Amino acid sequence: LARHSAEYSEMSFFPSMKSQRMLALLQRPPLNYQPKRGRGKGSHILLTAINRPLIIFAYHVGDTIPPHVVREILTKQAGLDIEEALRIVRGRNK
Repeated sequence: LARHSAEYSEMSFFPSMKSQRMLALLQRPPLNYQPKRGRGKGSHILLTAINRPLIIFAYHVGDTIPPHVVREILTKQAGLDIEEALRIVRGRNK
């Protein structure tokens, strides 16, 4: 139960954000992701970056991405730890 509470409180620090903002965040340093040619299927964009895992991002203009999905994209897909991901979301990349 304590572990679940810690995960919930960490997740609550991640904001929801529009798809456009999430894509911009992924494309900025230090992540430097870029859309791969040919994109993905439908609304999905494949994002690649040197020495980083591939991200498959469902991009819907105007949609809001919930906090738990923002966290998942940055930690599970991009491979960042919680602290790195929070720094990037808060604009403190260093």
